[in-house]
Amino acid sequence: MSEFYCKNCGQYKGVSRDHECPPCWQAVRPDYGDPEDESTFYKAFGEEAEDAALEVAERKFSDWEYPRDVEIWVRQNPSAEWLKFEITVESVPSFSASPVGVV
Repeated sequence: MSEFYCKNCGQYKGVSRDHECPPCWQAVRPDYGDPEDESTFYKAFGEEAEDAALEVAERKFSDWEYPRDVEIWVRQNPSAEWLKFEITVESVPSFSASPVGVV
C-alpha cells in the first residue's frame, strides 16, 4: 500500500496529514464465519453500520468473484447487538474505445 493510503483503515488520504479514520466495526459473514468466534471477524470502517458492511463487501469481493447476494453482520463492539445487512452485488459492464488507425 502506498503512502497515500491510510495504513490503518486503507482509505485514500492523498497528501493530507489530517486524515481521521472512520469508526471501526466488527463484521462477519455468517455463511463463512461464526458470530461467536472473533477469529472469523473482519475489521470494517465506516461512519455508519451500512457503510462498514459495504466496505467489507467491496474489499472482499473483487473482479468476477462476486456473489449475487451476501449477508454481512456488523457491530461496533463485542457487547453490541449484530446489525444484519443483505448486500446485493451488481456487475456493471464498462466500455471504452481506443483509436487504432484510419481506413
